[in-house]
Amino acid sequence: MKVLYWIIFAISTLFNIICKEKVESKVEKESEHFYNIAKPNLNIRKEPNENSLKIGSVEFGKIVTVISKEKIPAKINNTNGFWVKIEYKGLTGWVFDSFLSKELHSFYLVDKIIKTEKSPSNSYFYLLKSIDAYEEKCDEEFNSNYCFFVISDEKNLHTQVFEKTYPLYWDKNDNLIGISKYSDGDYIQIDYYRFNKLNKFQKEELSTYTYYLKSSNPTHSLPDEYNGYNLKSLIKVCKDSSCFYIIKFTNSTEVVIEYIKNGTRHSIFKVENDDDFTLETNPENAIFYKSNKKFELDFINNRIKEF
Repeated sequence: MKVLYWIIFAISTLFNIICKEKVESKVEKESEHFYNIAKPNLNIRKEPNENSLKIGSVEFGKIVTVISKEKIPAKINNTNGFWVKIEYKGLTGWVFDSFLSKELHSFYLVDKIIKTEKSPSNSYFYLLKSIDAYEEKCDEEFNSNYCFFVISDEKNLHTQVFEKTYPLYWDKNDNLIGISKYSDGDYIQIDYYRFNKLNKFQKEELSTYTYYLKSSNPTHSLPDEYNGYNLKSLIKVCKDSSCFYIIKFTNSTEVVIEYIKNGTRHSIFKVENDDDFTLETNPENAIFYKSNKKFELDFINNRIKEF
């Protein structure tokens, strides 16, 4: 009888050990810090399921410490994720990790969607959002500093966030073409970019347009090769490392187009009357008009091509 008792006791003990190991193997140990991105707050549960007792909450934007994560995924409201065990203000409990983020982007601080635009393949889209700070609104002309552009796809709603960047259009490869503007009166800089889908929409510079206007108190210095010259204005247009300089001299109606090589200026085109000259830039190239004729700046060969 004693032998049977000890056999049953050993089996029971072994069973408890196995069960405990199974439960522990279900949980992955971690210790990381995350922001809560659920508005207005995130419920903390006693157990890792949405029907468990609520024992507290985390306010939006607050940081929690994740101490472990279940290995088995779950789904809440068609959102996949994992239940994670957290510590917050001395409280320990469970939350769903799709409401946690490593970074608190400005995306999470804006609530007004102005515009949504799909890429050609419909795989990606960008959201134009607005923030109500100082009662200013982002508009569809993208003129406000309170515009936020969020690149998303079907699986990841927070792939990339662009602040103070002004998208123009998508190209056929689902890259987003954008423009960033800066102006302080006598100086304007426009940077054209491609946001490459394959590079997680990181910025790739396409071309830059810089405009210097004559001023008694200039905010930016002219390029070294033009310091000391009496200019009405100078426009610098660059693509990759190649640049053209479009110059208007004081007391003259002439427009001169130059490039610089090894520190030496090379004049390649002149327009007698600046009223007869119109320059247009875009993300891919720069063109100008003289009377009814159209020309393109050839950055590769440092020359002007007539259409």
